[in-house]
Amino acid sequence: MTALPQLDSLFHQPTRTRVATLLSLEAHSFSELKAALAITDGNLDAHLRKLSAAGYLHSRTVRDARPRTIYQLSDSGSKAFDEYIEALKVFVDLARAPKQ
Repeated sequence: MTALPQLDSLFHQPTRTRVATLLSLEAHSFSELKAALAITDGNLDAHLRKLSAAGYLHSRTVRDARPRTIYQLSDSGSKAFDEYIEALKVFVDLARAPKQ
């Protein structure tokens, strides 16, 4: 039997997977993430706090016409998300392998 990789439980939650995917592409403001994900302020805030507590996010406040918080994956967050994606690929490859 093939040993299966561990999945990072922080990313293995649908909303956090979606947040990390968006942030792996580029930094986004809170309102951009909220609109893209179609979730409530409280829901998004809870997920961002969990990712931030793990050290997976950086945030900064930009003060233009009105202050906004911009989020991006930290180096450790990017690395952890890449490892998560690679682990998922193992599962997909096994599921698609010819049956014996």
